[in-house]
Amino acid sequence: MVISLAKQCSMGGEFSPYIFTPDLHSRTEIIINKKYYTQIKLKHHAPPPINRKVEFKGVLAFLVYFPFEIFKFLWIIKKFDIKVINFHYVGGLAPLHFAIMKLILKIDINLILSFHGSDILTIESITGIRKKILGFMLSATDHTIGCSKGLSNQIKDLFPSDFNNTVCINNGISELFLSDESSSSFKERLPEELCNKKFILSVGAFIKVKGHDLLIKAFSQVHKIDPELSLVIIGKSAPESENCKQLINFSHLEPVTFIYDQVSPELLKVFYDHAQIFVSASRYESFGLVMAEAGARKLPVIATRTLGAEEIIEDGVSGILVEQGNHEAITEAINILLDDPQRGVFLAENLKQKVTSNFRWKYAWEKYRRLIDDNSSIF
Repeated sequence: MVISLAKQCSMGGEFSPYIFTPDLHSRTEIIINKKYYTQIKLKHHAPPPINRKVEFKGVLAFLVYFPFEIFKFLWIIKKFDIKVINFHYVGGLAPLHFAIMKLILKIDINLILSFHGSDILTIESITGIRKKILGFMLSATDHTIGCSKGLSNQIKDLFPSDFNNTVCINNGISELFLSDESSSSFKERLPEELCNKKFILSVGAFIKVKGHDLLIKAFSQVHKIDPELSLVIIGKSAPESENCKQLINFSHLEPVTFIYDQVSPELLKVFYDHAQIFVSASRYESFGLVMAEAGARKLPVIATRTLGAEEIIEDGVSGILVEQGNHEAITEAINILLDDPQRGVFLAENLKQKVTSNFRWKYAWEKYRRLIDDNSSIF
């Protein structure tokens, strides 16, 4: 995601993007020139996590290294003429160094924080001194970005006095999925066990919030009506994996349920192009990148009503939205599209048009660009 934004930034020709990567083993900075950006690898002692208790030793280490980290970043800012600093996934106190530079040391930098959902889940429960520190950090921010309108509003509700400059900039999706090129030209092929099979597709890590358990319960009902249909879930293995496998076994769905850990973007495009329906059963989704990708491939989408789904899908026009946590509603929506394929085609065509018109990285960069006034480097 950050690389896609840096690519658009570089192609615009006005800015030189740098991507900072912490490296615990680097004694001096390592500069790596990439095609669209420059990577800076540097040893960095990150602040302690903001959402859980930290031992005194961790806090002491942070305080000891803090002035050295400030000096290090000041040196980088001067050396590379950095004027804009954009943090993504702000789940902790990493921007604190730059907040102090702006508010106390009066360093002229533009500080932008981009939230993507999981970071908000991390910080929404903090209280006391941690929340005050976070509030101080946010008060130094020139602009705060939410990847959906719903997330932007959630940010404002959490810190109403510190987020006066919050705006929504939707994420983009890879041009790979927007391209009209058929996946049949790829070397990647659909796994043999899925050849000539109809299947429902879902993509997301095996964590509770993704709602795979709800989808499995819904599919168990659909399968009784259409025993030829299969379910495919693609997602990184996580704590919820075993629970989902147990649910699959309990529902006697092992022969028709296929789980793939992680696949390449090219193979994911193949899955999109062969599926009948895409389902997102998430309990929380700040944007819903995979829904947009599925839409770009003209795949009918059913989704629970989350912040991200409501940003991407208009119910009954470009997809079907159902109540969160209701597997019976998911079952009903799947059956509707199986019984009326032409309705699915209509919804998919409309979603394809919306995704193509709204969710490209070049559009995201144009909005970021309007927030920035100075022709300088971006860090």
